[in-house]
Amino acid sequence: MEKRWIEVEPYGPDRAGDVGGDNQISEAWGRRFVLPRRADGLIPVMDLDFFAERNLTVSPDGIGVTRQTHFALCRDLNDVGGTEEWADCDSASIGGDGAKTGGDALLMCKQAPAPTLGWWDGEPFHGNPPAAPPLQPADWSGPGAPEIVFGRR
Repeated sequence: MEKRWIEVEPYGPDRAGDVGGDNQISEAWGRRFVLPRRADGLIPVMDLDFFAERNLTVSPDGIGVTRQTHFALCRDLNDVGGTEEWADCDSASIGGDGAKTGGDALLMCKQAPAPTLGWWDGEPFHGNPPAAPPLQPADWSGPGAPEIVFGRR
């Protein structure tokens, strides 16, 4: 069986709650991906969460969108946090016209490509997380873009 990341239900963006802490200024939208269970019984899980936040390093007005990535090895997909045996996280942020609002975060989540084994192979890492693909602004003319979301056309 080919080892590859598979998205789990619900497919596409789902409300992710308060994952960005005090700087989060919009709803967070997330997607979950898994690899097949390993020989030791652990399941590699990768959560991608997107949200607008206050972040002075990404744009002059201090507003941008962040992709927070949570890596975990757990025993039960129905209780990832309660059964995880290893976890780490990483984040990337961008600002600009396509990365300002909760609508941008939702669309960026929809348009994000599925992870590849080149991003994370499901093995624990120590220190710096694996190199993530570059974060792309929302493409309001691309796939999944609604006519009007959160006041944007």
